[in-house]
Amino acid sequence: MNQNMELFLRDIRSRLQEIYGEETEIRLQEVCKNNHVMLHGITILEPGQAVSPTLYLDDFYRHYQRGTSLETILEKIQKIYRENVPREQPDMAFFQDFEKVKDRIAYRLVHRGRNRELLERVPHVSFLDLAVCFSYIFHSEELGDGTILIHNTHMEMWQSDTETLMRLAEANTPRLFPLEILSMGRLLQEMLGGTFREENPGGSECRGEGDVYVMTNQKRFQGACSLLYPGSLEQAARILGGSYYVIPSSVHEVLLIREEGQDPGRLHEMIQEVNREQLRPEEVLADYPYYYDREEKKLILPISNQNTI
Repeated sequence: MNQNMELFLRDIRSRLQEIYGEETEIRLQEVCKNNHVMLHGITILEPGQAVSPTLYLDDFYRHYQRGTSLETILEKIQKIYRENVPREQPDMAFFQDFEKVKDRIAYRLVHRGRNRELLERVPHVSFLDLAVCFSYIFHSEELGDGTILIHNTHMEMWQSDTETLMRLAEANTPRLFPLEILSMGRLLQEMLGGTFREENPGGSECRGEGDVYVMTNQKRFQGACSLLYPGSLEQAARILGGSYYVIPSSVHEVLLIREEGQDPGRLHEMIQEVNREQLRPEEVLADYPYYYDREEKKLILPISNQNTI
C-alpha cells in the first residue's frame, strides 16, 4: 500500500469515527479477492450490531486522486452504509448446521495459478488450469443476496469433505443459477433494451445466428462455472453445430466460437489483451482458450500453459 493511500484510509476512518462516535467500532481491513487482488474495506459497527456491510474504498481513493473532496466521499460512504446495513441483525447460528446450508452450496471457477494462497485455505477440485471452489448462496430479508466462500474451517466444522461439497454443488448450482446460452446478437439486443426473436428455442442444430455465443447463467453472476453443468457443453455443441473454442471472457461468462478458421495462438493473444485492458483484475478467469471436441465429448487445453498453472 502506498503512503498516500494509507493516509487516505486513516483520514476516512478518523472522520467516520468523529461522525458516529467513540462507541461505534470502525474497522479497516484488507480483503483478498479473486486472483489475489487486495481491496481495502471499511466496516461500521454501531452499538448492538454484529453484522455490517464491508464498503470498499479503492474506487473512492481513485476519485479522491482526481479531485473529489473528502466531504463528498464521506457523504457517499454514509449513504451506501445506510442503504445496506441490515435493519435487523440476523442470527448466523444456522451456518453451523450443515443440514441448513447444504441445499445452497454452489460452485465457482477461479484460476489455479493466480489463487495459490487462497486454494491453501479452501476446499477445491482441479479442472484444467482452473479450480472449482465452493460458496454458500444466501438470501435473507436482512442481508439481501450474497455469497460466503467456504473455507477448510467450515468443512471441518460441518464434518464434511470436498467430494460431498462437489456432489451438492453439482445439483444446486444449475438450480440456483440456471444455464443460459445465447447468441452475441441477442445479448447485445438485451443490453440495449430491445427484443430479439429466438431462432433456436429448442437448442437444436442451428447455424444461422452468427459464430459467437455466450454461456453464462440467468443471473449473469459467476456464470463461467456453467461449463461444469451436466450436459451444458454438449448442448452448446448442438447449437453451434460441432466442436468449438471456449473463450474465458471473465468469471461471469465464457464465449463460444465455432472452430472453423480459428487459430488458438491468436485467440490466446486476444484473451490476454482483453484481460489486461478491459477487465477488472478480480474478474479475470484465464488467459488461454479451451477446445470442446464434440466427438470425444471432452474439454481440453489446445495450447500448453504449464507456466500459468
